[in-house]
Amino acid sequence: MNPKNTFGGAIRSLAVISGIFLLQQGQALACSTQAWDDSNIGSIVTADAAAVYEGSCGLRLSLDGTSTGWVKDPTPGTVPAVTEYVARFYAYVDDALLANGQGFTLFNAEDASANELFGLEVQGSATGPVLHLYAWDGVVREAAGEVSVPPGWRAIVVHWTTGAGNGAVKLSIDRTQDMQTITGLSNSGQSIDSVNLGVVSGNSTGISGVIDVDAFTSRRTGPTGLMITKGCSGMPEVKNTTFLPGTITCTASTALTFGNRVAFDPGANVTVQAQSVTLSQGTSIPTGAILDVQIQ
Repeated sequence: MNPKNTFGGAIRSLAVISGIFLLQQGQALACSTQAWDDSNIGSIVTADAAAVYEGSCGLRLSLDGTSTGWVKDPTPGTVPAVTEYVARFYAYVDDALLANGQGFTLFNAEDASANELFGLEVQGSATGPVLHLYAWDGVVREAAGEVSVPPGWRAIVVHWTTGAGNGAVKLSIDRTQDMQTITGLSNSGQSIDSVNLGVVSGNSTGISGVIDVDAFTSRRTGPTGLMITKGCSGMPEVKNTTFLPGTITCTASTALTFGNRVAFDPGANVTVQAQSVTLSQGTSIPTGAILDVQIQ
């Protein structure tokens, strides 16, 4: 994971590495939360090589019990008042067990007095995990409805702007923009000082399992980039990949294995050319996805 924050425009930017993982000096690689403010991390949030989407490590949230823990990014408070903020991170929620109606705050933003400005909850529902957006501008404002989280790794983007009655918070997943929105916010006097990522609040006994997050980036303005389908050719094993709707060809000179945490979305049309193909346990191929295997 190589998360970062970029605050500034296209010409002048302040790029600050503010992520979960550092490379240890020497030959070994180490997972670490040292690049964040991790004073509130507790024992349930850890840097873990098994939680990775890209790079060598990710952040694992262990949900058993009622404890909370999170890492803080103080970068927004180091630049002039932030009136627009865009954050993106990847999340894998398949291993979370959330009772219907139970959930917790996964991500939120605070001002310099630790007042919450907006946040994102993950909740259980009758159909599986869902995301729910909320904001505060003197009163609590919640987005209508819920956004389902499909199986596999997902790119989650939260976009916040201020205004005198026209401020907004928007949630996007993968390539789908503005799946949930809160508009009409009177938040022109608000300014983000820091953001938190983890089990920020609301954990309960109806929640267990783990959620993994990785590749956090944020910026003062402009897009952070949504998910694209990773390349899948020239390698013996494909893992930690979500095949989004579209056509893609995977080739291997000998055998090809679809390994840990591979999901095919409905509308994904994947042609595989290899001498043999193996699907590991947990590979998700729902109705509407096409996997065309051609043994060569």
